[in-house]
Amino acid sequence: MPRTAAEIDDLEPREQEIMRLMQNGALPQAEVLIKEVLDDRPDDPKLLNTLGAVIAQQGRIVEAYPLLQRAHELAPEDPSAAGNLASAKQGLESRAQVFMSRGDWEGALGALRDIVTVEPDHQSAPNVIIHCVMNSGGKARLRDYAPGLSEAELGRHIIIACMPKSGSTFLKHVLCKLTGWREASLTYAFLQNEEELYLPHLRSVARQDTISQQHCRATIPNVQMMQAFGIRPIVLVRNLFDAVISYTDFFDTGATVNTFFAGRWEILERDRRIDLMIDHFVPWYLAFFVSWSDAMSKDQIDCHLLRYEDMIADKPSTIERLAAFHDLDYSASDCAGAVASVEGDEDKEKTRFNKGKPGRGDELSKKQKERIRALAEYYHNIDFSPVGL
Repeated sequence: MPRTAAEIDDLEPREQEIMRLMQNGALPQAEVLIKEVLDDRPDDPKLLNTLGAVIAQQGRIVEAYPLLQRAHELAPEDPSAAGNLASAKQGLESRAQVFMSRGDWEGALGALRDIVTVEPDHQSAPNVIIHCVMNSGGKARLRDYAPGLSEAELGRHIIIACMPKSGSTFLKHVLCKLTGWREASLTYAFLQNEEELYLPHLRSVARQDTISQQHCRATIPNVQMMQAFGIRPIVLVRNLFDAVISYTDFFDTGATVNTFFAGRWEILERDRRIDLMIDHFVPWYLAFFVSWSDAMSKDQIDCHLLRYEDMIADKPSTIERLAAFHDLDYSASDCAGAVASVEGDEDKEKTRFNKGKPGRGDELSKKQKERIRALAEYYHNIDFSPVGL
């Protein structure tokens, strides 16, 4: 409610002038004068609230928001400060909703990014940003996922997005040995869950240089997080027939603990175990390959597609190519030395190679191979030759 003339007369001269300017609609002039008074009283909640309100009324809500927040923190009992802060928040959210109702995804994205800028822990805005980025055809930005982090602060990150039993553990250890970067887990856990990128972990290591290995598909959130943090993944694949046999052997060693087949696996004959693998796990392998192929074909993310067979045929040269892809200046001897060091390590957990040779899929029957090919036929426009189909 505007102050009466009598109330204004009770104020200090500069505050009187501020009120008169505001009541006359001279908001830019009032803003200048408020800032002058704030120089003398920087923690005056009423002045901060007034300045925030004046700036918000001029359409600069993002600039006004921290002033209103500070005023509310200093005077939480003041209904004016609480009301102005709530109005500013509602104004930002309403603006985003208007853009979305019009199908203006670029406009909505800008409004949502404003919300995240002023309120990094906003409950719903980050999720809606994912949809707006997707619908706009654009790419995610760092501030979409880490508003308080600048690109200059980012470390370097290599993610190996890999098929199970494709030599990824070996590759991770070689890259760690070569670079000296720390190994980081960027998923919430490695058990029965999908190994999606977990934003809190990604944020926690954002300023460091890291190497990560995850069985993750190119889902929209995964791709957008990689876009935002400047990550160019290595996509590691393997001949699917060979992978089925290797994964079956892996389950024989107890890896079924990560599945819902624990307690049932041991009663199955060898052929039946392979059938189970084809029916329940090959669809994931295919979706993995298709997701990354799709993301690359649409230029959503810059990836290095690496075949297991090429890696084991010439490991040092493979590491050289990966280093060059990530603009890392290592010599051929550096790369060969990193490979030799890991291969010579007595701790075989650093390789997890079983047989480590191509051609293991020859154990599959003709019928089993046909079933795998039939599953791949659902993706009629995908070239599966990198995985042997």
